Amino acid sequence: MTFNIYAQDEWFFIDMMNGKVQEVEKKVGKVHYKNRSKAYQIDFTGDGVSEYLYLEYSDGKIMAHFKDQNFEPLYKFQFPLKGHSARVYRVLKKNISQDRIMVLFHYFAGASSYLGKAGSAFLYGGVVENGSFKDFELTKLGSIWLEEQYRDNYLRRLYEVGFKDIDNNGQKELIIKSGPTKRVIHYEGKGKWLGL
Repeated sequence: MTFNIYAQDEWFFIDMMNGKVQEVEKKVGKVHYKNRSKAYQIDFTGDGVSEYLYLEYSDGKIMAHFKDQNFEPLYKFQFPLKGHSARVYRVLKKNISQDRIMVLFHYFAGASSYLGKAGSAFLYGGVVENGSFKDFELTKLGSIWLEEQYRDNYLRRLYEVGFKDIDNNGQKELIIKSGPTKRVIHYEGKGKWLGL
């Protein structure tokens, strides 16, 4: 294995080995655009007391914030962007068993139009277990919308999302399907998923 090393690289490595190179501090820039949705009161834990959920849009970043009844933070998640017009367009809460509540976000990741037009949406989900956000983590579960156009080729695929207790264990599995193709996703517990 060979490397091309120049004089400035050698000087940098000598300074690094001698401890003269310090880590550069990231400067927090000014926020130019910030917007927030209403704080929706939803009982995510199943204890009869509503928690808060709101979405924050800040300089091209989309964040979901979960807060408890005293507006103390429970969980925060930043959605990845793929293009312009990205947004969360649907939030769904579903009891999948007696002690587990699934929260699903239908998220349009944005559209791009470099060589052709493309847009896609994804399903993000997390599960509140035994009324606690301790193991809650939003995970990308799969694609639910795909649209592409390049020259004369056009493709559009919409996926259906449903629930069914397939293995009769008292917990519903998430099913994402398009035509004859089905994808079954099972939540095992403690933030772990089967079928991703």
